[in-house]
Amino acid sequence: MNEKLSPEEREILDRFERGELRPVADAERELEAARLAAANTLNKARRVSAGHPVDEPPTDR
Repeated sequence: MNEKLSPEEREILDRFERGELRPVADAERELEAARLAAANTLNKARRVSAGHPVDEPPTDR
């Protein structure tokens, strides 16, 4: 599996194995904040692209 890691993933794994990474105090709260941020990002992307297809320029209405 390690041969399929990106350089960034490899660095994270190396740091974890050396004991340099620590868990956050409230992991569940951090996870929920990350989920909310991801959902908001997805919703924003939908709103931005809802006007017209990407390959067609907007028309004056």
